[in-house]
Amino acid sequence: MVKACLLLYLLLTLSLHSFGEANDVWVETNIDKLKSSLLKNYDRFARPEDASVTTNLYISLTVIHMELHETKGILETHAWIKLKWTDNKLKWNISDYDNITHFHVSADEIWTPDLTVYNSAEAQIIDHFAKTNKIIYSNGDILWVPTAKFETYCNMDLKIWPFDEQKCEIKIGSWTYNSNQINLKMDMVTPIDAKSHYNNLEWEVLNGTAERHEKFYSCCPEPYGDVTFYLNFRRRSPMFKAIAIVPAAAIVFMTLTAFWLPPQAGEKLLLNGFACIMICILLMYFSQLLPILAASSPIIVTIYSHTLYLLCISFIISAIVINMSRNRKYSPIPTPIKAILLDGIIGKTFCRSQPNTIIGDNQAEELKKAPFEENDDIQIIQTNIRTKAQLIQNEWIHLASIIDRIAFVIYVIIFILMGFIHFI
Repeated sequence: MVKACLLLYLLLTLSLHSFGEANDVWVETNIDKLKSSLLKNYDRFARPEDASVTTNLYISLTVIHMELHETKGILETHAWIKLKWTDNKLKWNISDYDNITHFHVSADEIWTPDLTVYNSAEAQIIDHFAKTNKIIYSNGDILWVPTAKFETYCNMDLKIWPFDEQKCEIKIGSWTYNSNQINLKMDMVTPIDAKSHYNNLEWEVLNGTAERHEKFYSCCPEPYGDVTFYLNFRRRSPMFKAIAIVPAAAIVFMTLTAFWLPPQAGEKLLLNGFACIMICILLMYFSQLLPILAASSPIIVTIYSHTLYLLCISFIISAIVINMSRNRKYSPIPTPIKAILLDGIIGKTFCRSQPNTIIGDNQAEELKKAPFEENDDIQIIQTNIRTKAQLIQNEWIHLASIIDRIAFVIYVIIFILMGFIHFI
């Protein structure tokens, strides 16, 4: 009996609760009435004007973050884009709807201009803008501020890398509507804000500008308008500067130092070889870091390439100088060469002190000219032969030293000219 009473009580409770819910009435708000009235017969795919009336569309851009992919030549921009236009189908009298001045709708509930990025690097035409809400005002004005991500081609100039400044553009316009249907205009207050972005570790944004253009295409007689946003930024990575400049200075000093080593020193070849290895490694690094098909080759790469050519010539000079000073020479230096490089102004300018000799200069000259007599002692003859050979070898060493000094001066002039030509 008790169980039956409990069961009856539960059934009555559930019945009363269900009856109460069935009699609850959903109350329609003023915004619901307004939205239902405006969007009842609204076609969100049709431009909300007559064919003869132009829709003025105002656009502005706020840059949030940007990344420049140098190897691909692509600028990736994260931004807020502000769009304003008037939809005459969405006007109302605020007094009829409890003084409601505006309300929000989702992105797809009303007409949206078919804007696209003309210089997009995306694989296909996609919707660049996020599906954020739109705001509708009582006078028909529409405000839409979606977030956006653009990947655009950027014609980079890497001539003075890593001290370069770049200028990239984002070109936005309607894909199907001409300027007589959608007149794209810049927001005159702030067409582009490039100072609100998050700091980029490699690039410093200098400024941003915007321009409006109109272009006629071969397909259509009407003009098509676009607004192009330009971003100017400067590279500020000290790491790249250290990688590019410090090794270049070290290689130049190593190349010049090799000419001041003694003519017999085999370390000349070691210095030049080590410098060549450094240049080859850096050039391979630059090939991975920088786009191969850039419009102009970076100056620093050109300098490294030319320095590699100079090092190859320095290798040849060092090999000649070492051979000249180490290998025993039995024939004197040809008279024209000796007159120009040893006894002339060149020899006196570049090498004032000759290598040490075992006898004086006057005695050496007499010994060279003196013939051997039959009655001379064999020991004296052998001594004289050795002395003559030593004198000849000393002259060749002297000539090798002068060649090194001349090469040093020429290379200094070449390096200075390279700096002036490329950086001034």
